Amino acid sequence: MKYILISIALICTPALAGVYKYIDENGNVVFTDAPPVEQQTEEVDLPELQTTEKYRPSGSNYTAPGTKKSGKRSGAQARFDFTLSPEDGATIRANGGQITASVNITPAPEIPITVNFYLDGALVAESDSTSAVISGLDRGSHSIEAELIASETGMILGRTAPSKVMIMRASVLRRKLQEEQRKKSQLAMQGITRTR
Repeated sequence: MKYILISIALICTPALAGVYKYIDENGNVVFTDAPPVEQQTEEVDLPELQTTEKYRPSGSNYTAPGTKKSGKRSGAQARFDFTLSPEDGATIRANGGQITASVNITPAPEIPITVNFYLDGALVAESDSTSAVISGLDRGSHSIEAELIASETGMILGRTAPSKVMIMRASVLRRKLQEEQRKKSQLAMQGITRTR
């Protein structure tokens, strides 16, 4: 019975161990969980350890590392800086309904790349260069994004932030009214010249 009690005491001792402080022979302050017998020690009361859960960003843009997106492995997005033209908040007059979008990539990629251009979330152009013509734009607000992809591996190297642009375009109704007025004035002018 005596041996059982000693065994229990020895097993429980590390669980009850605290932190002790003493000054060694060189004058240094030493902290330990096993104080030497020959030294005068002082037990240190430590504050309770604060713990938090691991932070994980939420939202639709978060993808855990190593997961696949659109069937392609996400690449090291921090390697490149992107600037998209037209810039966010730009107002563009495009009577023909088309604009040129381009991406400035720093540093310049040393591998063959493909740039996908998205208009309002839909893929509208795939280019081997850093620019593309986007056509069929209606009047109003649109969102343009570009995605850089390594051509050989299909790895997504990064994506620009959405650029919100306002497209100004002549109204089809206004053009029809202007054409009708022009025809009327031409007919009126022809009538004046005939009567002379």
